[in-house]
Amino acid sequence: MSLTTIIRRLMGRPEFIGRDQQQRLKRLPLDQRNKEFCAILYRHCEKRATDFVKEELQRGESPYQGISAALFFHEMLAVTLWIMDKKLTNGKLQLMDELHDHYFRAYTALDCTVDERHAALLKKYKGYDDTWNEITGHLDEFGLKVVQNLYGKEENVRTRERTFWIIHYADDTAKAFFPYKKVRKELDLKSAPEKATV
Repeated sequence: MSLTTIIRRLMGRPEFIGRDQQQRLKRLPLDQRNKEFCAILYRHCEKRATDFVKEELQRGESPYQGISAALFFHEMLAVTLWIMDKKLTNGKLQLMDELHDHYFRAYTALDCTVDERHAALLKKYKGYDDTWNEITGHLDEFGLKVVQNLYGKEENVRTRERTFWIIHYADDTAKAFFPYKKVRKELDLKSAPEKATV
């Protein structure tokens, strides 16, 4: 990651929903408000994952050189969606059905059904949950899990470096999405029913 990128990230503000947009959303019925809020969240998740993958694959000494950009993107989007849920609903998956709907409409797969894709993502989230350690803040196992999803279980000299950048991305993403929790509360979406299950 270049010094310019690091400085831009440190000085930049996380994107969040503006007051005018919040007021417009508040006037909508609860189910429509939730749908539109999730559409906004999904676009932000997709942009974050895209930017990270693009930045990493363009970096000259990136440990991810040679990996399929599509595979890398879809794993990072899954991580981003999962972190979004972790920060906004404390891991209750209250937004996942709607977020997955956007994901499946954007990226269709001919080799499996929507239910199979949904189940595969929930399985990934379970793996992330099992390795995430918020108590100590050590996320090495989480980063390793993501790297193993990308490269398999066999480790090599680049595994630690890849793990470091995944952890860094997860931490930055969690911080960037924190303001959405307040917005969600202000929009009175905290009471949305739980749908997805792990």
